[in-house]
Amino acid sequence: MTNQSEVTFEPSKKKRESRPWGSYEILVSGPGFQTKRITVKAEFRLSLQWHRHRDETWVVARGTAK
Repeated sequence: MTNQSEVTFEPSKKKRESRPWGSYEILVSGPGFQTKRITVKAEFRLSLQWHRHRDETWVVARGTAK
């Protein structure tokens, strides 16, 4: 386990990236994690992806996910 006093969070220097389905922006990165804001256009969808060495948590802040 990492001592919390040793953990540093780095604000993203990356701007918004546009994609056909919408856009994403990296908000913050740290040791072993990254937080993104993903915006999906109405009537568009993201493809299903599976990762062997990574877990993802999704939170719908506005709208409805199907």
